[in-house]
Amino acid sequence: MHCPSPAIQRSPTRVSKSSDRQPGRDRAAHPGVIGPEQAASTLTDVKTAQLRRKGKGYEPDPDEMQALRQRVYDKAERESNAYFGTSRLWDDGLLAPVDTRNALGMALSAASHAPIADPRYGIFRF
Repeated sequence: MHCPSPAIQRSPTRVSKSSDRQPGRDRAAHPGVIGPEQAASTLTDVKTAQLRRKGKGYEPDPDEMQALRQRVYDKAERESNAYFGTSRLWDDGLLAPVDTRNALGMALSAASHAPIADPRYGIFRF
């Protein structure tokens, strides 16, 4: 797949086991606030409590709850990817690590050469 900018590259999708993950690597690729496993567990618990309140003494079907858990997990896993958020313009895009120094240098140069306007404050009354 050809990307228009060398700064934005897609990495190959790979399913990894929790045993072969390196600490700190998954957080950069998945900027979500809550992980897929925790989201699935929490929403399944909420739904179970809701069903129990609705029908006193009612026990939800374990297969139905497992299906709900899997649907929530799959959705959270798919939508917590950095490419998912940036494709919806929730941020300013992704930057390849090799381009970080150049992008930071351009940003600092632009900021240091920008004219500083005189402050124009409103009238403060107390």
